[in-house]
Amino acid sequence: MPQDGRGANLAGEIYACLEEGEALAVIRVTLVLEPQPEGGYTVTCPYLPELVTEGDTQDEALANAYDALTAVLELYAEAGRRR
Repeated sequence: MPQDGRGANLAGEIYACLEEGEALAVIRVTLVLEPQPEGGYTVTCPYLPELVTEGDTQDEALANAYDALTAVLELYAEAGRRR
């Protein structure tokens, strides 16, 4: 997994499928996994500031990131329906 200059691991990508009526959209986002001194990883997304989660392992952190992405997209959809 590549690293940036601060030592943060860059997770490849995560995909989410959204169903809206008959349409299906695939979303690809880049995530940053930051190792924590006490153990585990914090996950953020440069383009979705609301997406913040963590996990004890990289696999758990990425699984939690998928759940967080789903929640953020639902939040965005709800906000769009209120406008």
